[in-house]
Amino acid sequence: MRKLICAIALLAACGGGPKTDPRYPPRPDNCEVQLFRGKVAGITYDDIGHVDSICGNDLGPEECLKELKKQTCKLGGDIVYDVPDEPSKPSPDKIAYTGRVAHTRGAAPSAGTKSR
Repeated sequence: MRKLICAIALLAACGGGPKTDPRYPPRPDNCEVQLFRGKVAGITYDDIGHVDSICGNDLGPEECLKELKKQTCKLGGDIVYDVPDEPSKPSPDKIAYTGRVAHTRGAAPSAGTKSR
């Protein structure tokens, strides 16, 4: 019985990756994403979750922001907002960006479009 309980707990902990909103399934890595440095105004949207990207200093801020957009696509979002102007530095050789993921209401996902 104890082994069964441990197995169930292990399976529950593994979870299979980030949870996505069933209304907004994962999108292709190169999907179009609007990036906002602060709050979003004038657009109706549904919040989906939180993303972050941690990159080596050798990649630089632009590549790290591309990774943030890629993570946004994986969650089904077409907006990432509250992204800081400057990356944080979790360690001397790393930079990081964070953001909130959302999807505009009534917007049809467009597969295969390029990120801005």
